[in-house]
Amino acid sequence: MKTSLFTLILGIALFSSARAQFANGDLIMSFQATGGIGSDQTVVANLGAGYSFRDLNSNSPNVINIGSLLSSTYGDDWFDREDLYYCIIGNYAAGASPANPGGLGAPVVNGDARNAIYVGRSKTDNDPTTYNAYSFAASALGGVGTQVQTYNATVATALVSTPAATIPTSANSTIEDFTTPAGNLLINFTAYTADFNQAFSDDVLFTINGIEYQGGMTLQRQNRTDSTSGALSNNIVIPGISAGTGSNEGMFAIRADGQVDYYTANSSGGTPTLDVSPVSLPAFSTTVGTASFYQTFTISGTNLIDNAVVAAPTNFEVSSDGITYSSIVTNAQSGGVIPLTTNYVRVASTATIGSVSGNVSITSVGATAKEIAVSGTVETLYAAWLGTNAPTEENLLKYAIGGATSPTATDGIASVTGLNSTNLTITAIIRTNDPTLTVFGESLTNLTSGVWSSNNVSSVNSTNQSGVPANTARQIFSVSRASDAKKFLRLDVNRTP
Repeated sequence: MKTSLFTLILGIALFSSARAQFANGDLIMSFQATGGIGSDQTVVANLGAGYSFRDLNSNSPNVINIGSLLSSTYGDDWFDREDLYYCIIGNYAAGASPANPGGLGAPVVNGDARNAIYVGRSKTDNDPTTYNAYSFAASALGGVGTQVQTYNATVATALVSTPAATIPTSANSTIEDFTTPAGNLLINFTAYTADFNQAFSDDVLFTINGIEYQGGMTLQRQNRTDSTSGALSNNIVIPGISAGTGSNEGMFAIRADGQVDYYTANSSGGTPTLDVSPVSLPAFSTTVGTASFYQTFTISGTNLIDNAVVAAPTNFEVSSDGITYSSIVTNAQSGGVIPLTTNYVRVASTATIGSVSGNVSITSVGATAKEIAVSGTVETLYAAWLGTNAPTEENLLKYAIGGATSPTATDGIASVTGLNSTNLTITAIIRTNDPTLTVFGESLTNLTSGVWSSNNVSSVNSTNQSGVPANTARQIFSVSRASDAKKFLRLDVNRTP
């Protein structure tokens, strides 16, 4: 779809320096206030080519967002102003082609006759497949043959002030000069009768799938060419459709934040839908401080109005690429669709010890939320090391000192005692990756009546760390011999569950 643009036109005097740029067939959404703040200004938004909405088979969210522009022009409460009107119009070049002066059989541009007109019709309910069936004639849109009729005179004037040379051209469209509309160029389009414009109110106009909209307009396609002679006619006719009724293509709806969404009248449009698979995952397992291995699930969506937001429960994290993890990720929709997309979930490294569980939630505005059940166990490092073995004092000592890989392994490194003229020492391999462990030295001078104390025992990392297993360090515990006749040194292990 054509990129949407918007322009603020500051009155007739500035048209030459603030020209709105529109290509042949673009839809123009215009806003005007009959009084108060911004009544001397017109906001003009380019919604893109009319034919691109005509051909849509699914809803199109966020066609454009002009909330900031509307707020700065008409105030933050613009959507509550009953004196602020809006409308939609767009058409291909009117009149006969140079190759066919009579007009009959004139070239078709992007599937529309040269005199096709797109207009908005006021809409007060949330059904895009129906519209207010008011009959209208070409005269209601201004002088016959104008590029954009006097229905929106200010917009038309802006277009008249735009030289044809500045309007984008392509091989399959014919660009003609914009012609001056009949009547007073300063006329406010709200003065026109029928149902081509609509004012906001101080309340929500309607709600679609939980989304509140402040305003809405259906998109009508008309053909101002007589079906018999091919000449321009005040009867608006599309073959097979009664004069004056036209064809209903869908509905533009605007939110309070200025986002404009489009709902197609095509039966394949439908309700925003999310699909996820599976709805639950096998249990995770990890040790405290370490993220678990990931598992995957898929998301897809149709007729979406917004992106899908994937949120992880407490103790889990999600990712859309399997590399960067966080509590929330977004799956972007395009044209209302999210193709089958793989997402990732794992237990976070910050998860608490014990059983963890919850639901990964997948939400998108207007769609029924989906959930994926996840659960798992976060073990302590000691429990993971023990496996099925009992947590005895002997096993705790083997876990904390020596660097053995399991209670039954024989790969632990024995401690070494030392004695010199000043100190008694023990050099040992100490586990360093478990914050629940404390290994310290204690000494005494009398095994019979003495009390073990750590007060005078120091510990430092050895300068020799060669051959030390992962997550351990070679440490030297020492106590001064002083003048004691006897001295005893031991290592003690404490573990906080």
